[in-house]
Amino acid sequence: MASEIQTVPNSTTLSPHNGQHLSRNSVNLKAVSETLDRSFSVVPTGVTVAECEALVTASKASLPLATPVEATDYAKQLLGFYPAREVNDAQAYAMGISAMFSAYPAKYVRAVCNPVTGLPSRLKWLPTLAETKEALEGEKLRRERIVANAMWVVRAANEKRKEAELEAEIAAGRKTQEERAQQVNKLLGRFVA
Repeated sequence: MASEIQTVPNSTTLSPHNGQHLSRNSVNLKAVSETLDRSFSVVPTGVTVAECEALVTASKASLPLATPVEATDYAKQLLGFYPAREVNDAQAYAMGISAMFSAYPAKYVRAVCNPVTGLPSRLKWLPTLAETKEALEGEKLRRERIVANAMWVVRAANEKRKEAELEAEIAAGRKTQEERAQQVNKLLGRFVA
């Protein structure tokens, strides 16, 4: 359950590198995601188009759902963060939380159970199934927003590139001042004659 750093080469293939020794040609998707997550209402800075393309490509890969064993382990972890409390049926509660966790990708569950940023840091009492589902859906929306921000960066860069190409094409097709003067004189010559 350790925090993982997923990296992909700039060529956007999905073979992972060693997360501890990042080469210049690899992209730290976690760092890019964190930058784009903070860039909700502003233009993302400090993120390259290649990094955003890699993030978008990686997001298209389907995330595996939490296995029943992982879901149970995360449910135990989550319950362990709260003081002992009477619940009507502790076994049913634990099974419900485990079932909820197994319906979502393991990365979402890991984020929701994180003691620093997840439910344990926000709720004083055991979360209900509804609160757990809200947190999982919130994590899903957060990740979708990160991907949307990355897609925006890629789309904006492509539009800027196309505008520059169009401007260069127009500039290449423009006649010089002398050529335009000759064309005007030629046209005026037809009307005068």
